[in-house]
Formats: sequence, C-alpha cells, structure tokens
Amino acid sequence: MAFPLSITGQLRIRHQDLNASQDARDRLRDALHAQTVDTITIGEDTIQFTPQVKGGERKLRPEGEGWMFNALGVCSLRLDRTFEGLTVSYKLDCRVWFWLSTAFSLAAGLVIRFTRAPDYQWAWALALGFWLVFFMFGYVSKTIEFRRWLRNNLTSVELPRTKRLEVPIDLE
Repeated sequence: MAFPLSITGQLRIRHQDLNASQDARDRLRDALHAQTVDTITIGEDTIQFTPQVKGGERKLRPEGEGWMFNALGVCSLRLDRTFEGLTVSYKLDCRVWFWLSTAFSLAAGLVIRFTRAPDYQWAWALALGFWLVFFMFGYVSKTIEFRRWLRNNLTSVELPRTKRLEVPIDLE
C-alpha cells in the first residue's frame, strides 16, 4: 500500500544531465553515507537503507538543508537504466509518522469533543485539520525535498556538502 503509509514515485534523468564521473549507484551510496543513514544494503540495481533513528555515539548527524530522512522507516531505491537515461524509483516508509499524526489528531478531536470546549461540535473538523497540518504538509514537503535531493546528487559535479553538527558535550 503506497499512500499514506509510504512515499513512492519515480524520477527520470536524461543521460546528458547525469554526472558522468561516477556510476549513479555509487554516487547515491556516497550521498546516503553523508546523510543520517544507519545501514545501507546495495544490490545490483537497488539500494535499501535505514535512516538513523536517534542521534547517538555511532554516527554524528550531518547538517544539510533539514532532516531529510527524519521520521522514515526502511527505504529503497531502484535504478533502471534506459536508452534515454536513468529512472530512479523510490519508496520511503512513513507508517510510524502516519500513525503518530493520526493518533495525535484523534486524541485532540476527542479532548475537544468530550470536554465541551467552545465549538465542541466542530471537534472532528479540527482533528482533520490537525491531521492535514501534521501529516499531509509533511508528506508533500518530504516528497519535494527527496526528489530535489535525488536530482541534485545525480546531476551535480560534486556531491552537495554537509558538515557535522556540533553535538553538545555534557561537562560536569
């Protein structure tokens, strides 16, 4: 099931737009290593990766243009080479994010409804509004951000730069 439990799509890039200095699969592997990814499994034309769940001692989180893989589960990329170029099919698991935003919205609707707050008869409309803001806005922006990230990493001369975040050290 794709929507709403995962973000799926395809991105087509023509041969003349691809970076010719490195294979697309190797380039995406390097780009994922620069991001907040715990594990990467690479097949012949597939890449499966698990975003880092928590910041920890294993790997510091880099700084980019936002937390791209935040709130995602196991994700996969499939690369199909065609005569015209490269097609990248992606599937980003967002089921935890979906269930959390749904539970929060339902809880807000129930609290508004049963506490007889002002305009309590509109509780379900407000709950739907919460869900639209928390889940749908993030779903659309994550889709746009990921497609832009894919295109930038496959077409740029150099991989976009990231720098490590400064993690506060507990000084006692």
